Amino acid sequence: MGDKVCRVIHHNVTDPYLNLAFEEGILDAMRVDEKIPPTIRLWRNARSVIIGRFQSVGDEVDIDACEEFSVRIARRCSGGGAVYNDLGNLNWSLYLRPEMHAGSVEVKSLFQLVASSLASNLAALGVPASSASNSVYINGGKVSGLAMYMKGGYRTLHGTLLVRSDLTILNKVLKASNNQNSRYTRSIRVPTINLSSALAEDISLDASAEILKKAILEAIGARAEVGNLTKLEEELATEKLEVKHSQPNWIFSIP
Repeated sequence: MGDKVCRVIHHNVTDPYLNLAFEEGILDAMRVDEKIPPTIRLWRNARSVIIGRFQSVGDEVDIDACEEFSVRIARRCSGGGAVYNDLGNLNWSLYLRPEMHAGSVEVKSLFQLVASSLASNLAALGVPASSASNSVYINGGKVSGLAMYMKGGYRTLHGTLLVRSDLTILNKVLKASNNQNSRYTRSIRVPTINLSSALAEDISLDASAEILKKAILEAIGARAEVGNLTKLEEELATEKLEVKHSQPNWIFSIP
């Protein structure tokens, strides 16, 4: 991918609906304004279940448990399975222009580049991390999952990193059924693990974010330049929030 400059944004928004609106807003702004560079966004959500674009809430989510633990339900634009987010989980997004992934056009290749780089950087901490397609594992437990959204050659590759999430709540709000007979995409339930529990010494969220940033930059052959969101990105995200991501007919719709 060459030596490119990649804007890095440490985003302090924790509202899951607004964060998912930014996933579209930044990509749409990039399509309009050619001055917006490839970007890494690091962000967190308050307690929430995020289902994939082609999933059914009824198949994936225990709604009663979500009400009990004040967990919001949201839908993202990318495919794949449902994930649980809280403030102990790090989310990251990589927004790419078409020319930034010319050497790895296939979705599978881009998944493997980033997942493999993240696994290598985690292994450098002394944990037995490994990658498989769009996931990263430690001791057989899933610590990170990746998904992708594409629009006109522009891509958002995003994922999670469980650092110190509440896995008890995770297992209560995500349905454990492995019945794959639904017409919708079903999540494949696997054991999960926090990075902090796999390490001999505790690790902060800030240190974990630096590891994520380093892994992504290495995967795409870019160097970091700390930046801010543009007015256009903010405006488009707000629009997506109001007309789509906060709306029940998007969240609970049957794809």
